[in-house]
Amino acid sequence: MEFKKAIKQTKFPNPQVEAILNVVYSANHFENIMRKLLNEFDLSHEQYNVLRILRGNHPDAYELNEIRDRMLNSWSNVSRLVEKLRKKGYVSRQPKQENRRKVEIKITDEGLHFLDKVDQQLTTDELMEQALDPDKAKKLSALLDEMRTNLDEIFSQSEFTE
Repeated sequence: MEFKKAIKQTKFPNPQVEAILNVVYSANHFENIMRKLLNEFDLSHEQYNVLRILRGNHPDAYELNEIRDRMLNSWSNVSRLVEKLRKKGYVSRQPKQENRRKVEIKITDEGLHFLDKVDQQLTTDELMEQALDPDKAKKLSALLDEMRTNLDEIFSQSEFTE
């Protein structure tokens, strides 16, 4: 559905405002789709992200801050997410030998098997392949990267950072 029709608004101050609102709306739309797909597995999108991050580093471990740095939602409460996944048996927490205040987090074998099961039934790759052809996806990614870079530069030079 066209963005303007979805939010029932036809006029915007300028094309840039319309575009950024469309990005936010589209991100929320995708998040809702993911939530519906992951609900079947009693898993949040953020928990799924943590498991994928840990699987990408398997068999090695990450510290909490390393997971946080790789999260799609940097404001996620990684400690809480890891604890929920630990209670389900999908990750383990182990104090580091050289500094017991720091904790290493690893995906367990059970977590790997569970993630494989989720990935087999989750159709997000297929959905996205059908939603956008590869050339348009590359252009969209490049535009989003440019927008974030420009926003970061503008924000770092503004009075908001003082």
